[in-house]
Amino acid sequence: MKGSVYSILVELLIFTACGIFLSRKSIISSDASKVLSDFLLKLVLPFSLIASSQQRFKGSALYASLVSLLLGFIYYLLSFLLCFLILPLFIKDRESLPISFDLVLFANVGFLGFSVIPLLFGNTATLYTIFHNFVFQLLFFTIGMEKAEGSEKSVREILSPQKLLTNKIIMISAASMILYCLPFRFPAMITDSISAIGSMMTPLSLIIVGLQIGSMDPSSLIKEKGVIPLTLIRMLLLPALFFIVLILLPFDVAVKRVAFILYCMPSASLSAVIAEKYNRRPALACSVVALSTLIFFALLPLDLVACDRFFS
Repeated sequence: MKGSVYSILVELLIFTACGIFLSRKSIISSDASKVLSDFLLKLVLPFSLIASSQQRFKGSALYASLVSLLLGFIYYLLSFLLCFLILPLFIKDRESLPISFDLVLFANVGFLGFSVIPLLFGNTATLYTIFHNFVFQLLFFTIGMEKAEGSEKSVREILSPQKLLTNKIIMISAASMILYCLPFRFPAMITDSISAIGSMMTPLSLIIVGLQIGSMDPSSLIKEKGVIPLTLIRMLLLPALFFIVLILLPFDVAVKRVAFILYCMPSASLSAVIAEKYNRRPALACSVVALSTLIFFALLPLDLVACDRFFS
């Protein structure tokens, strides 16, 4: 592990606390928060992805990345089946089911993943995260969004080549994978500039998370119907199931560690954005995202202890 668990946790909490403070003191408005999110997604994240592709090529790292891609699909397949079986038991309102699926199924492997994983496991782990994030982007911006919208399209229509090729993040992720495999690297002055912009990923993403938490009424976190079961499924049940699967699989422990921490992440903040856009119980979505984020920080030391105990 790259650094002390508690020093890393303090660093993450300081960034998040800055966002909460800025929100509570009305220094940054909700509109400005949306601008920051766009800035992060459209500039900082792409540069962060490209920067990670400029590492020295290693055949073992490429193999580990492909294993990460496989683990991503395994996670979503198992999680989708589990959600299909148990979510209707807790969410009786059919109109709320689509966004509930998104909140439980999709972890924050983008915003938090790209900020937390390098701090915990180093830059090589960022490469593994790209492949996990590729699966997230592939499924969230197709199946996740279409279902939240209430679309009746089939999975084949949703995952059509035209749909995939128009998603910029998917294309940039694919380009990063290709760049890593190519036998050349950008000149140092270009790489340094790209890395400098990409390095904003950690503080900026956590400040945005803090802004989202700070804009909420704390009492609403548990009052909204469905928040507790959805949060517990997202933060406890799915990670526990995936943890057991990882123990049984014969893959490299470094790959397992990254995969486990990524899928211990809270609900993706993009789910709250989608809920707001399509009016699919936005209060529920924001509450689950905020509460699961707080629980993630509380459980992170225990998750890392589990990694050291079983994946070492």
